[in-house]
Amino acid sequence: MISALRRSLRGLGNLPPYATWENASLIAQAGLAGKWDGTSPADRAALEQLLGKSYGEWIENLRPNTLRSDSPLIQTDEKWRFLARGEAWDALGNRVTDSDLERFKETAVKVLGERDPRFDLPKEERHAAAIHEKVLQHSRHIRNGIAETLALLGCRTGALSSCTHGKANTTAVLVVRKLLNDATWDRWASLDSHLPLLAEAAPDEFLDAVEAALVNLDDTPFHELFAQEGGGVLGGWNYMSGLLWALEALAWDPDYLSRVAVILADLASFDPGGNWANRPANSLVDIFLPWHFQTIAPFEKRKQVVETVLREHPDVGWKLLLALLPHSHGSTSGCHRPTWRDFIPRDWNSGVLQTEYWAQVIAFTDLAVARARESVDKLQELINRLSDLPRAAHESLLAHLVSPEILGIPEEERLPLWEKLEDLVRQHRKYAGADWALPEEAIDNIKDAANKLAPDAPELKYHHLFSDRDFDLFDEKGDYDSQRRRLDEVRQLAVKTILDSGALSDVMEFAHRVSAPYEVGRALGAIASAEIEAEVLPAMIDETPDTTSGRFVAGFVWARYWIRKWNWVDEVLERGWEAKAKAAFFTRLPFEDEVWQRVAMHLGVSDEGLYWKNAWVNPYGPDRDLTVAIEKLLEYGRPSQALLCVARTADTAGAFSETLATKSLISVLETPGSIDQLDNYRTVEVIKRLQESKSADQSALFRIEWNFLPWLDRFSTGSPVTLEKKMASNPAFFAEVVGLVFRSRNDEQPRNEEPDEQKKYLARKALVHNSP
Repeated sequence: MISALRRSLRGLGNLPPYATWENASLIAQAGLAGKWDGTSPADRAALEQLLGKSYGEWIENLRPNTLRSDSPLIQTDEKWRFLARGEAWDALGNRVTDSDLERFKETAVKVLGERDPRFDLPKEERHAAAIHEKVLQHSRHIRNGIAETLALLGCRTGALSSCTHGKANTTAVLVVRKLLNDATWDRWASLDSHLPLLAEAAPDEFLDAVEAALVNLDDTPFHELFAQEGGGVLGGWNYMSGLLWALEALAWDPDYLSRVAVILADLASFDPGGNWANRPANSLVDIFLPWHFQTIAPFEKRKQVVETVLREHPDVGWKLLLALLPHSHGSTSGCHRPTWRDFIPRDWNSGVLQTEYWAQVIAFTDLAVARARESVDKLQELINRLSDLPRAAHESLLAHLVSPEILGIPEEERLPLWEKLEDLVRQHRKYAGADWALPEEAIDNIKDAANKLAPDAPELKYHHLFSDRDFDLFDEKGDYDSQRRRLDEVRQLAVKTILDSGALSDVMEFAHRVSAPYEVGRALGAIASAEIEAEVLPAMIDETPDTTSGRFVAGFVWARYWIRKWNWVDEVLERGWEAKAKAAFFTRLPFEDEVWQRVAMHLGVSDEGLYWKNAWVNPYGPDRDLTVAIEKLLEYGRPSQALLCVARTADTAGAFSETLATKSLISVLETPGSIDQLDNYRTVEVIKRLQESKSADQSALFRIEWNFLPWLDRFSTGSPVTLEKKMASNPAFFAEVVGLVFRSRNDEQPRNEEPDEQKKYLARKALVHNSP
């Protein structure tokens, strides 16, 4: 049927047969609705407003036409729609009158202006809007159909030859203006899926409305529109998608590109971010990608627009430039294309010649280098992309980095630039055989620039050695232990240089500047004289472990112990420190029996709690007897750490103690907050060991399983064996549990409390276990 329509249109001016039918005017009027649901009362009322007659009278006259083999109008289950919409519009448009358009205008504003009642619900509940009866009165069919008709009115005005000249376009403009002028966030959200068609219907009016909403970026409805975004299908929706697709569609036309780009930059400037990929900044990048640009504007025009974005929103423009530079992870799904507007020529080719691509890259790179000269932070970001830049831009950036302008700034301010260059050199030399690695000549040039930027002050020169990413400082070749020793030696030399040129206070100041103060303390501990040790210990031993000074001291003590072993520990303990200092000293030593013996000897019963309440519990490593540790941790109120030690013994033959395991689990239940510190898997493994034992305390195990019931489910390796056995063998207990949760509606006794999740879960397990 469609092919027949197309053949007739391609004929010598012949119209499709339905254009000459007796009811052609009725079909034309149906075309103004586009689609509708004949079972929806609201749709019927809208059509009656559009037609000026009752729905029943009109539809019965129209229905016989759907039975013709060449009918453009079809209906299925009272869902009506046009096939070959554009062809039908061209064929029947001359049957539409000014009065039809006036009625259509009123109907369109009413139908599309309806507020979606789902926005009465919190965004977390909107996925269940239908359950809450928060749905639009008009069907999505008639809303889509009317939006499409608006686009046709704006794009194909010539088909409506019986209307006053300009009437069709004016109708589209007035409807879009009425819908979007001073629109609130919920109006934009309610129209979300229809915005691309509204943009096609009246591009200038649409952009005017968006720009008006963005006049004051601090008070725009789009802030609230962003806030409606949820984390997924069940957590909400991204109500910005329709607006972004509408803007992308208009960006194909060079006449609208600049306005669209500035609007997207406005939106990106206050976009709070989220889980959805539809973001203004991403749309902006996709439009201008050098290898897949999504506009027919010539490059000079695109470049001018990018420069406009840079002026209007420097931060957004800078991020755009970085995204347009070459990189190995580029991808795009393209931009939304217009449905009815002829923005894209039929012969337009989306491919890009290599010469065109590199011309764009060079131009964008020149812009980026020029902008980077304004800021050290931008220079850092551009250095990260140095290996991707064209050769000319690469050399231009390096030349700027060693210019008097940069070398003249204070060492501390240019430190990040030097560190970035050094990191780049290490990375490319470490992976010299990789396809992406720079040639040695280019690396040498970067190294030369880095040497000129290198600071003289030791505390700056050695700053990069004390990061939390030791692996980045390793070479590709060589085993881990040898590289670890090499890095330790370099760090020790750095700390020695700082110490020799100043004092311990200078080393401490350095430790506060780096991200790994522990490593500063470890390096100092390996080289410190007795005099330096006396300055550090015990003066700093009481520092809180999670502070910079605390981490520094921990590294210092660990290095001294590792080099001089227990003889050094015993020597320190003979210095007459107070009990608190000794306890803090012990917490910096390995968690093992040698320490526990000395705790008992040097602190005694009265003060040993100072250690056991603060010790960092690490039961891993070589197998050892953890009995003392478990008992002491239980004694001093740390049952979750005691259970960690118990779990460590669960797989060691002869080491597992049922008594201590049971005691630890019960103690966890009796100590507020302890259960939150447990590892789910290890805890379940301990419970399984007790379940396998024939001598375990069944009463205690019953209590343990009851309280850990949510952990013993099908998603873990455990199950409530003891509880299930009791329910299977004790009918009274089974009835009590089931009755507790599933109380009869005829029970007149008031329910003082709702059963907790354990009781509900247990009741469900009981029913499953005892079902036929």
